[in-house]
This record gives sequence, C-alpha cells and structure tokens, in this order.
Amino acid sequence: MLQFRSLLFALAALCWLMACESAPPATATRSLATSRPLRTPVPAAGSATANFAVPKPNSEYAGVYAVSDTAICPLFITITRQGNAYLFSCTNGRTTKGNVQISREADGMYFTFVGLKGEDLEEDISASWEDGTLRIQNYGNSMNEYTRFGNCDAKYLELRRQ
Repeated sequence: MLQFRSLLFALAALCWLMACESAPPATATRSLATSRPLRTPVPAAGSATANFAVPKPNSEYAGVYAVSDTAICPLFITITRQGNAYLFSCTNGRTTKGNVQISREADGMYFTFVGLKGEDLEEDISASWEDGTLRIQNYGNSMNEYTRFGNCDAKYLELRRQ
C-alpha cells in the first residue's frame, strides 16, 4: 500500500510540473482585447477633469506601418496628420479608411482605428503604440474568441513604421 501511495504522489507531482511548464509565463504580454479597461475620450486641454497630459498632435505618429514579413501577413496601415486629427488607410487585401483616436493611459499610448472592423468581432480595432511600433492582438483564446485579420496567422502583430 505504501508503494502505491508513493507512486500516486510521484504521478501527481509529475502532472503538476507538466502543467506549470505549459502555462504561459507570468510576464506574458497582456491581452489588448480583455485586460485593458475601457477607454474614455481624452478630456480637452484646460478641462476641469483633465488630470493627465492630453496627447498633442505629433508628427511622429504619421507614417506607413507594416508587418516585417509581408509574405505571411500583407498588412499595411498608413497614418496621416490632417490639422489636429489623424486619418488612417489600412490595406489588407482591401483598403479601409477612417479616423484614428489616440489616447494616453497610465500604461501607454493606444490608437483606435475608427471604421476598421475585425473579422469575427465587429468592433473598431485598437493597437498599442510605442517607439514607432503598433501592436495588435490578432486573435483571442477559447474563452474570448475573435479574429482581427484572418489572413494573418500570428497572435500578436507588430507593425513597424517604415
């Protein structure tokens, strides 16, 4: 009976170790679609509710952003500045145009491409922006299923300014 318990304990320990190895690391990139709180529009400068820096028009956002391997994912997003607003043109088998809403949050800058809808989840696509790179979570998981760009296989798309 003692050998059976030892064997059972060893089997349980092995299963636990295998589960730990297959779990995502604690420092895994957070999901853009689920972990970030809903954003509210940035208050106007001088507003009584403005307690943080309002993103100012910045020409460093403008440019052509592309995935490094366009043979695998032919995605291009062009951002242009027009006055105090930003516009985008996205080419991914078809061309979609619209406005870009930029918001600054405690954890970084976020762009929402108003009018650019995901394939399985019909809502505007958002991206984080840092150092000339847009990052988009392309699809979800079994608990939160969605697809942004069906012809791109990567879970996270990094579009670098050209």
